[in-house]
Amino acid sequence: MIPTSHAHAAAVLAGILILALGLAPTSPKQALAQTEPAATTAAETSPPQGAVRGQHGEWQIVCRPPPPGSKTEVCAMSQGATDIRDENLGVQIYFQKFATGEFVFRVFTSLGVYLPRGIELRVDDERLWTIAFIRCLPVGCMTQHVLSEAETKKLLSGKTGILIFFRTPEKGGGVGVPIDLSGFAEAYAALN
Repeated sequence: MIPTSHAHAAAVLAGILILALGLAPTSPKQALAQTEPAATTAAETSPPQGAVRGQHGEWQIVCRPPPPGSKTEVCAMSQGATDIRDENLGVQIYFQKFATGEFVFRVFTSLGVYLPRGIELRVDDERLWTIAFIRCLPVGCMTQHVLSEAETKKLLSGKTGILIFFRTPEKGGGVGVPIDLSGFAEAYAALN
């Protein structure tokens, strides 16, 4: 039997993945311009839509059928993770290559984050970036960042990652969610 806190975190992360895979524009600008999907609560969420096409370490390749007018499946790399101190604080990391060739990094967090501080990504104890939240949906808040070539190389060669966000304005209120980068390079190659 799954403990209630694990079941809640799993339901939230499943809802976030469904929303992430539902956002399948052809460019990052279209991603920001889309209207919000229909409201979905974590309790109403079923397992992620789409088929798992591969597993590389903690990274999954998840694909959905082509959107109307397209013949190409929408695929992304994805990993869910929770804070080691509080299993109800989770993230769903989502990487997708757009038709423009740009590789987009998205993070969906649990609700209740302190939006003005944004979210920071550290790879091998080096700050890669801090990005702002762009919107909140019924099951979580979202960030989006187009990766540069240097950032992609850092992720491909990285060993450990951590996402840091805040629940309060105080400096000590940070939450660190570890990211497993093992398998990232293999999943990235499979996605391309």
